[in-house]
Amino acid sequence: MRSSVKYLVAAVAIAFVAVGCGSAPQADIDAAKTAIEAASTAGATEYAADSLKAAQDAQVALDAELK
Repeated sequence: MRSSVKYLVAAVAIAFVAVGCGSAPQADIDAAKTAIEAASTAGATEYAADSLKAAQDAQVALDAELK
């Protein structure tokens, strides 16, 4: 379970870095969103609520930056 959360945070971080490099890497963004959804479904709300919240906040910030 913890490795899923670490993957989730890493995916979101990669998406943030990639946003600064020009055009949006849609595949990475989609992967990060999928990872957040998978972590939530896998029980991250119970076992890693703080990490999930941080990832969701990062996703909101990414979405705002892309607009």
